[in-house]
Amino acid sequence: METELFFHYFVKKYSKTLHKIPFSLYSIREPEKDIAMMPESKILGKKLRLRSTIFEKGSVSRQNLIKLTGLNERTVIRYAGELKRQRLIYEKIDDSLRGRPKIMYHSNSEKCYFLGVRLSAEKLFVTLVDINTYPIFVRNCSLADCRTNQEITARVFQMLDTVLREHSQFILGAAGIAYDVTFNMKYSFPGHLSREFSKRYPNLQYEIHYNDDLFFWHLAQRSGITDTMLGVVCGACFYITLISGGEIRQLKPGTLEHIRHFCVDDTSRRKCSCGHTGCVNTEFSYDGVVERYNRYSPVPLPCNSRVMSFNLVHHRALSGDNAAERTIEDYNRMLGLTLAEVERLERFDTIALMSNRRYNPSLIQKFYEASAGTPPKPIHYCVSSNVEAIFYPALYMLHKVLYFQTEREYS
Repeated sequence: METELFFHYFVKKYSKTLHKIPFSLYSIREPEKDIAMMPESKILGKKLRLRSTIFEKGSVSRQNLIKLTGLNERTVIRYAGELKRQRLIYEKIDDSLRGRPKIMYHSNSEKCYFLGVRLSAEKLFVTLVDINTYPIFVRNCSLADCRTNQEITARVFQMLDTVLREHSQFILGAAGIAYDVTFNMKYSFPGHLSREFSKRYPNLQYEIHYNDDLFFWHLAQRSGITDTMLGVVCGACFYITLISGGEIRQLKPGTLEHIRHFCVDDTSRRKCSCGHTGCVNTEFSYDGVVERYNRYSPVPLPCNSRVMSFNLVHHRALSGDNAAERTIEDYNRMLGLTLAEVERLERFDTIALMSNRRYNPSLIQKFYEASAGTPPKPIHYCVSSNVEAIFYPALYMLHKVLYFQTEREYS
């Protein structure tokens, strides 16, 4: 079902939020500002100069491009080849005039767009943004009736084929795909989708990431954080990621698994899937928080959904409920111990905690410092908005393409 009202609401209310991203990050007019922050800035500067010249002129001959950019012919041919593979420009031979035919480069910037696919447990969103980050299309459908990898993949391609057919007048630059950490098929789904995506769209650049990876990437870009940032998610499943220099970085092998099964409470009676008790993954889960509250309270919580019960604990803590306050205190203490353990395994400069839950910064830092034996890293507290998040996959690939960071070669 097309969400026309939702889309107009987003454009009216949230477009300014999206454009809190530094203008020069995506700009085709002012690419030089961020060059010093980028890897291999000298080479990148030449590429951006070449692309900016073609975009500004609309069409330009190879010889004029050499004169305007100051680059030699070999460099122009090589960098223009990258732009052609990215579909940002196209090349034509002009033999309408006398003399030797001219090789002309034409800009596709006015009709180039980027595709985003976001999957959660029950929703599929498909979005389109243009080269200047303006949202131009949103559509969603339910995944509640899908039970297997094949059914989910079929639903994705059904939606994509419809959307691409409706926007066939545009040129698709790249596609970003993101899905929840808690997605039921998370261990086999990405590989299956990637194989099918490559078969259907063999010449299209794309990447697949967790939704949380893209949230923290967007946060780092918007906040201007260039050092290594550790992103932490406490919720249905404990998750951590690293963002460094505008890139999503891989954790060391085994880090996430070790942290998820790190014991943060040896008094807990809640068993983890690994057979032990007190593990991070169980203690920070919705069920773990609710069970801890019921342990402290003479009156257990009503049997609502896991998320509702989890939120109820935080609401009761705000109203002075003793059992809820003890539960939240334990939550913050265990989080401090967990962050200290992560620091023993990974190098990072700052921490971002994603949640709208009740954190106690002083308590987290107290146990973090006591366990790590060193001053705690700076901690930022942030909240994710689903309205913005559905556009992150498309914005991520837009950035990758505009800064020549795509990894694969496409013909």
